[in-house]
Amino acid sequence: MRTIANLIFLFTLCLPLFVLSKNDSDGDSSTVKKFMRLANEQLKNGKMDSADFYYNKAGFLAKRINYHRGFLDYTSRYSNFLFQELRYKEALIVAQQQLELSLKLNEKKRASNAYNNIALQYHALGNFHLSAENFIKGLRLSEQLNDPLNQRITYTNMASLFFDIGDKKKSLYYAQKGYDLAIQLKDETQITRSLVNLGCSKTLNGNYPEAIADFKRVISFGKKNSDITLELVGIINIADIYIRTKDYKKALEWNQKGYAMLNPNTRGDYDIYILGGLANSYFNLKQYKKADHFFKQVIGNAEDQLTKNELRDLYLVGSNLKEQLNKPTEALMLRKKYQALSDSMLNATTQNSIQEQEIKYQSSLKEKTLAQQKLKLSNHRYELQKKNKWLIFSISLCALFMTLSLLIYLVYRQRQKASLAEREKQLLQARLTGEENERSRQARELHDGVGGILSAARMQMSTLKDEIVGSQIGTYARTLSLINYASEEVRNISHNLAPEVVLNEGLEMAITRFCKRISQPGLSINCYLIGKIPPLKSEYELLIYRIVQEAVNNILKHAKATEAIVQLSINDAILSLTIEDNGIGFDTAIFSKTGMGLMNLQSRTLNLGGTFEISSLPNSGTTIFLEFDVKSFILNPDQEAINLKAKSFATPINPEAF
Repeated sequence: MRTIANLIFLFTLCLPLFVLSKNDSDGDSSTVKKFMRLANEQLKNGKMDSADFYYNKAGFLAKRINYHRGFLDYTSRYSNFLFQELRYKEALIVAQQQLELSLKLNEKKRASNAYNNIALQYHALGNFHLSAENFIKGLRLSEQLNDPLNQRITYTNMASLFFDIGDKKKSLYYAQKGYDLAIQLKDETQITRSLVNLGCSKTLNGNYPEAIADFKRVISFGKKNSDITLELVGIINIADIYIRTKDYKKALEWNQKGYAMLNPNTRGDYDIYILGGLANSYFNLKQYKKADHFFKQVIGNAEDQLTKNELRDLYLVGSNLKEQLNKPTEALMLRKKYQALSDSMLNATTQNSIQEQEIKYQSSLKEKTLAQQKLKLSNHRYELQKKNKWLIFSISLCALFMTLSLLIYLVYRQRQKASLAEREKQLLQARLTGEENERSRQARELHDGVGGILSAARMQMSTLKDEIVGSQIGTYARTLSLINYASEEVRNISHNLAPEVVLNEGLEMAITRFCKRISQPGLSINCYLIGKIPPLKSEYELLIYRIVQEAVNNILKHAKATEAIVQLSINDAILSLTIEDNGIGFDTAIFSKTGMGLMNLQSRTLNLGGTFEISSLPNSGTTIFLEFDVKSFILNPDQEAINLKAKSFATPINPEAF
C-alpha cells in the first residue's frame, strides 16, 4: 500500500521568532527579512526558482553577519521548501544546520523541531534507522519542554515510519496516540489529518471497514472545505484497500474518480499515486495494455518524486506487469531494482536497530507521567498553505472593512452629538439673550414707570409737609418713609435686572456692587477678588454675573444664613468662583430632585464649559465652587471698547436716579 508519506510529514514552521543575537546591524538584518519575505511571496506565486534564489540569499547574509534569529528562520523554512520540492538530501543538510545552531544557543524547542525535520528527510531517503533515532530525540526534548504540539507531530511521523517497515502494532499505536491528541484539540482539521495516518495503520492491520470509514470522513471534510488534497488522499487510500481485498473493479472506480479530479495545479506525486493505482487496478483485472499505458506515464517521474518505500512498491507492480506482457528483460530489471531497495531498507540490522530505539523510548516513557495536550497540526503542503493564506487575507479584509465601517459610524454619531450639542448651545444662548432683553425691558419699565411715579409721589408729599399739623405729622412721616423704601426697592430690582452695570463697569465692579447692594441687616455678604480679572467678552461676563446672582438669591431664599462670601480669582486663564454661606445647609443627594435653582445654576455653568461642585451638609452651610477656562474669551482693550459700544442700550439706567 502506498503510505503517501509526503502527505503526513509535518514541519513545525512559523514558530515565534525570538531575539537570539544582538550582533547584527539593523540594516543587514532588515535585508535578511526582506529576502525571506520575497522568497515567501515567490513561493506563494508558484515561482519556485525565484523562491529558491531568495532563500539562499537570506541564508548566506544571515550567516555572514551572525544573525542567528534570521538564520534559524531561514533553515526552518528552506528545509520545508526543499522537502516539498522532493530534494531530500539538500533538505537534510539544511535541517542539520538548524540543529547545530539550536543546540549551540541552547534553544531546545528549535532543536526539537530540527530533530523532527532531520528524521523526515532520513525517512524519505529510506534510512529508517537514523529516522527513528532522530524522531525519538526530538520526542524526548518536546516532553522535557512539555510541548504537546511537537509530541503530536512526532507520534504521527513515527506511525508512518513503523508503517513503512511493516510493524503493524507500533504503527497503529502511534497513529492512535496522535489521533487522541487531535481529538483533545477539538480541531476538525487536525482530527481529519490524523485520520489519514490512522486509516493507513488500520489498513496495515487488516481493519478495512474502519479504515474505509475513516477515509470517507477525510473525503467529506475535503469536499466541505473545498480541499482537493484531502479528497485525493481519501480516494487513493480507499482504492488501495480494495486492491488489498482483491475487489479490483471498485479499486478501478475509485482510481478513476481520482484521475478525473487531477488538474495542472495538482502536485506531481498525486498524479503518480493515481496513475500507479490505475496501472495496478488494470493489471489485476488482466487488462495489461491499459495497465502498461498508465505505468509508462508514472515510471518516468516516480524515481525523482517518490520515497524509496513507495518506489519499491511501484517496481514490484511494474515487474509483474512486464512479465505478463512477455517482456522479460524489463521485468528482470524492475525486479532487481525492487530487490535492491528492499534489501537496503528492510534488512534485519535496520529492523533490530529501529526496534531497539523504540524500546528505549518506551522504557523512558514509562518513567514519566505524560500530560497529553491538544495541539494543531502544521500544514505541510503548499496548496493548503496558499488557501489558508487567502482565507486569512479575506477574513482580515472583512475585519478591516467592519472596523472602518464602525469607525465611520462612530464618527458620524459623534458629529451628530456635536451638532446636537451645538444646537442646544445656540438655543440656550438665544434663551439667555431673550431673558437679558426682557430683564432690560423690565428694568426700564420699573425705572421709567414705577420709579417715576414714586418720585412724583415723594415730591408731592414734600409739598404737603407744611400743611400737616398735629397727629397727621406721624402719619405723614410713615407714608414718606414707605415711599422712600419702595423707591429704594424699585431701584435695587432695576439694578439687578439691568446689565448695564456689567457692561459699563466690568465683572469685578459689578459683582462687588451687587454684594454690597444685596447685603441687609442679618446677612453680611462679602466679596473677595484675587488677581486681576482681565476684560472678557461682554456676553460672557454677563453670564458669569447672572450665575453669581442666582447663587446669592438662593442664599437669600433658602439658606437662613447670617454670613456669606463671594470669591472670584484668576490663575492662568482659569477663572474660579466660590460662593459660601453659614446657613442651614442641605443633603446634596436630593438637591437634583428639589433644588430647581441649583439645577439651573449647574446647567448654566456646564453650558459655559465650566465645572460645578457643591458641598453641603444639614446645619453646616453650603459651598459652591465653579471653574471656567476663559482663555478664548479674554479681550484686549480695543476689542472690549467696541463690544461695549455695540452692546450698550438706548436708555441706560442711572443708579442715582431715584
